[in-house]
Amino acid sequence: MKRFLFLLLALVGLNVMAQDKPIQCDSVIQAEGKNVSVLYPQIRAWAAMTFNSAQDVIQMEDANNGILICKGAFSYRAPGGMTYRCIDGAVNYSLKIQIRDGRYKVTMSGFTHESFDPSWKSTWSFGLITDRVKFKPSGMQDKRWLKTWPDLQQKCIAYFNEIVSSLSMATSENNAIIDSEDDW
Repeated sequence: MKRFLFLLLALVGLNVMAQDKPIQCDSVIQAEGKNVSVLYPQIRAWAAMTFNSAQDVIQMEDANNGILICKGAFSYRAPGGMTYRCIDGAVNYSLKIQIRDGRYKVTMSGFTHESFDPSWKSTWSFGLITDRVKFKPSGMQDKRWLKTWPDLQQKCIAYFNEIVSSLSMATSENNAIIDSEDDW
């Protein structure tokens, strides 16, 4: 009996330790020969051109420390036929750009899905997008959830890659995008 209880507690402990992590993407972009005073205005101009209303999107800007934080959203259209239209909506995110001499770090996090359909918003808004394999950790899974959840995860990463590419092109034609695992 003691062994059974120990095994049960061990399994519960493993389940608690395996928490879902929100999707976060980051990348360091090299900009050789450019310092913060050159890069910051270029990145600020990129934000003004990329987002419809830079004043509404930019949450914090600090030119002295080279930090720009934006809140943005992109439109999401669920895969599938007409039965998926209730899932169509927007994915909100937070974009943080930290600038240093010769490089800058782009971090996108807080991806949150919200359905456009007001009558089904509570049912079909996925909320915070995590690295979990299935939308619901357990129980019955609607086939729309099973198809849409991985698509949402992929679209968030693809959108991040588009932002990084656009930002890199805006600051210089010869920037190198490197892995974010290094000590930038």
